[in-house]
This record gives sequence, C-alpha cells and structure tokens, in this order.
Amino acid sequence: MERKRAISLIRAVYTNNGSAVALLDATPPAAWYDILLQMQLLELDPLFFSHLSRTPAAAHVPEEVLHRLQEAYFLHAARNTIIFEDLRAIIRTLELHGIDAIILKGACLAETVYEDIALRPMHDIDILIRKEDLCVAQEVLFGMGYGPLIRPPVAEQILRHHHLIPFTRPGRPSVEIHAALTSSRGPCAMDMDGFWSRARSADFGGVPALILSPEDLLLHLCLHFSANHRFSILEMRNLCDISETIKRYHAEIDWKALTDRARGYGIGRYVFCTLRVAAELFGAQLRPEDLYHIGHEDSDTLMADMLADLLLDETSIPMPDALEKMGREDGLASKARVLAHGVAPPLSNLARKYGVAETAGRRSLYLRHWMEGVMRAGKFLTYLLCGSRKARAAINRRRAISRINKWLRSGSSFRPS
Repeated sequence: MERKRAISLIRAVYTNNGSAVALLDATPPAAWYDILLQMQLLELDPLFFSHLSRTPAAAHVPEEVLHRLQEAYFLHAARNTIIFEDLRAIIRTLELHGIDAIILKGACLAETVYEDIALRPMHDIDILIRKEDLCVAQEVLFGMGYGPLIRPPVAEQILRHHHLIPFTRPGRPSVEIHAALTSSRGPCAMDMDGFWSRARSADFGGVPALILSPEDLLLHLCLHFSANHRFSILEMRNLCDISETIKRYHAEIDWKALTDRARGYGIGRYVFCTLRVAAELFGAQLRPEDLYHIGHEDSDTLMADMLADLLLDETSIPMPDALEKMGREDGLASKARVLAHGVAPPLSNLARKYGVAETAGRRSLYLRHWMEGVMRAGKFLTYLLCGSRKARAAINRRRAISRINKWLRSGSSFRPS
C-alpha cells in the first residue's frame, strides 16, 4: 500500500511547496493503483485533483490517473449537489417552525471552508439543534418523508448517543440531528450554550443558517477525530479539514480563546494532539505559540508523534472491522454493542456502503455484508495462525492505539512501553 506516498503527494500539491514535481517524477507507474486506493479510502482524491489540475505538476501524472481523479471529482460534485438540495429544504422547513440549526461537519466545511463543494465528500447531513427543539425537529423530518417512524422517545435516544437515530429516506442521504457535539457520557462532555452564543450566520445557496465560530469549529474537528473516532485511519480526512480550516480563517482565529476553551472544557490533550498531527501530516499552518498554552505536558508531544507514525504505518494488514472497533471500547457491554452493530448494521448503512438504493433487497445486502466479513476475518486469522508479521503488527498497532486512548482519558503522563 502507498498511504505515506499518497499523503506526501496531497500535501505537496495543495500546500504548493514546490516539491510536487519531484515527488510525482519519483512515483513509479505501478504505484499509482495503490496511491489512488489510498486517496479514495481517505476521500481526498477530489481535493488532490482540484489542486493538481491548476499546476504544471499535472503534466507529470499519467493520463489514465488524471482521468480517474477527474471522475471522482465529478462524482462527489454531483452527490454533494443533491445533498445540498436536501439541506436547504430542511433548513427552510425548520425555520418555518421557529427552529434554529447549526450546520456541522461536511456541509459546513464544503460550503464555508473549501472553495468548491466537490472538494469535501459527504454522505449525510449533520445538524445541531437545541435540546428543547428536538421533539419538534423530529416531527418536522417525519413530515418531510423521513423515517423510521418507530423509534424510542427523543429523551431515550439522546441518552444513548449525542444525536438522534439517523433519519433516512429512500434514495436520499441520511440526516443526523445532534443534541451535542460529543457524548454526554464521555470524557469530553461539554455544555452547548457557549457554542450557540458564539455561532455565526452563513449562506447555503441563498438559504441562511448558523455555523460554529472558527475556534469552535476547530475544537469540534479535533474532538471528532480523537474522542469520537479514536484516531481512526478512516477519519484522517478530518486532519485535512483542520488544515483547510486554519488556512481559511487564519486571520480570524483567536488562538487564546481557543486554548482557554480547550482548557476550560478539559480537552486540551485531545486538541493539542490532533492539531500537532494535522500539522505534521497535512501541513496545518500552526505557529509554536498557537499550541503552547493548550493544556498539555511535554510528554504529549511524544504521544502525538507516535500517533502520526501509527497513522502512516503500513506494516500491518487490516483487522476485521468488528475487532478493530471493539478494540476501541471499554467494557463488555460496549464491545457487545459494537459487535451486534457490525453483524447487523442499519440497512441504510449497507445501501450507502455498496452504492445502491435501500430497495435493492435487504436479504442480498446482508448476505453480501456477511460474506465479506467472513472472508476478512478468515484472511486475518489465517495470517495470524501462520505467524505473519503483518498480522502481529496489526495487533500491536491496536494495542498502541488502546494505550493512547487510555492515556488521554486517564490524565496521567504518557510513557512509551
């Protein structure tokens, strides 16, 4: 696999640091297949194509590779256009019912941070709603044709997670209504009043809505990558989001306010670690003083560097999804929930995974999912039983990530093993 080379190429092209041509010339033609796979996995191929196509470096890329990158760009442009149509309809309908909405994650970034909506791939719509408006917001989406209609009471839903059960509609992207930015049961629970008071207005294709302030947006992106997704390789796109957000709001970001909030919320380590890794891997434009006052210890730098190495590590083979996700959880109950979700995920997730409509057939989608799961698990176990170094490296990597997560939660100093 070519993850390290792919990230180096992406960084060189979109930071325009002059090294792109040399890196492209040093890329063997046979390596492009794996490079494109890595870019697709990280969903950074449209961003790479957009910046590459505007530089002389494009002449140093095989024509077939440019064609595939262009196809990915137009695919995301078309998909995001549909998502924004739905988003604008939802914002208008919520406004008619007197409900304010803060647009989160992909839609916010695509519209306000990236210069082109195609550059930030999206699969769903994420909206933050005040707790007192959740019941009405749920009824609004029901009225727009979203389901499932049978679900636990709103109060019970947000006890389980920081958003309601996703709303789905045949052939359209799903919608997540958030009550908070992180779980109320986790180590990063935060009061939302401050985020609402600091929110600012933005235009979404002629429809006004709210977005987080630049400082709060960075806090959310850091927590989404670290606390919510436990530094998952599949969420490395968040590091690019952070780099692009800093570039977009460079003159506006109040770093003292950001560090004060990080310390006040008790999330300094999450923020420090994620920002440092974003700078190391994706060239986020950070000054030493920007990070200095965030609550951290000298040993946190060691942990961030270790994490960057793990994200680029290609000596291991992928673990089965269920084992990978279970390894991030504490307690048998949490692990059991992850396993159950892996065996029987929502039909909407499978439809999105395989790029088909939910009406394609429940049985065929689940059979395909189970067969792939058995094949992945069987392959991993075979490698493990045969004493493969890559299988052992995968287990060691999972242990290292587990140590990092426990360290972040414990507040103790990081000590390498």
